Amino acid sequence: MTTWRVWVATGAVLLGACAAQGAEFASSQGFSLSYPDAWAALSKDQTSEVRKKVMSHFKQMREADLDQMAVAIREDNAGGFAASANVVVAQGRAPRLEKTEAELRQFIAEQYGKIGLAPYDIQVEKIKVGDMDAVSSHYSLKMPMVNEPIRQWQVTVPAKRRTYILTCTSLEADQAKYQPVFASLVSSFRVTPDPWWIDWLGSDIFRYAVIGGVVGGVVAWMKLRKRRAA
Repeated sequence: MTTWRVWVATGAVLLGACAAQGAEFASSQGFSLSYPDAWAALSKDQTSEVRKKVMSHFKQMREADLDQMAVAIREDNAGGFAASANVVVAQGRAPRLEKTEAELRQFIAEQYGKIGLAPYDIQVEKIKVGDMDAVSSHYSLKMPMVNEPIRQWQVTVPAKRRTYILTCTSLEADQAKYQPVFASLVSSFRVTPDPWWIDWLGSDIFRYAVIGGVVGGVVAWMKLRKRRAA
């Protein structure tokens, strides 16, 4: 089994400034996106809280794996379960575009199954994000710490040297409410060209989707402390 490759998210250093400015996030890992003014990027303190919660509920995930998360944002003043989104960055170009929709549904079920979750109502299609080909996956999950099922929209964008996985999360019952917000997030997502000196690295891309899904559920569920400057 291929070892999960660790990549420290350089975008994390921007979280403090991004939380104050709102609306726009640009990462040195080669992507940018826009989000609503009523949302905010998590501070370093908050991402530490998320990491601890993920590790306490999902023993199969190593703490280092969460370093793949470049940014997480959530509805800032929501009561209870807050909608959220995150971007996980993996080195290497995912072969997802060459897979059939049936194969992709099977991969999603298998990868979540390895940490004890059973996604259902899985819908997969090929889409465009900007001028790039991407894979769009919608599915529902029942996570142990959340009373109601959650619905996630995960968009995988294979670029030249990296694969970007954007995961949007809400309660299943609220998916219609948040679909316009998530559609705006996805449509704003842009990949910037890598510097010429970036080396190509291979990795087991499919597993990184699980990181984004689990983090999305935990971020949305947690009542995080008030943001502090990083």
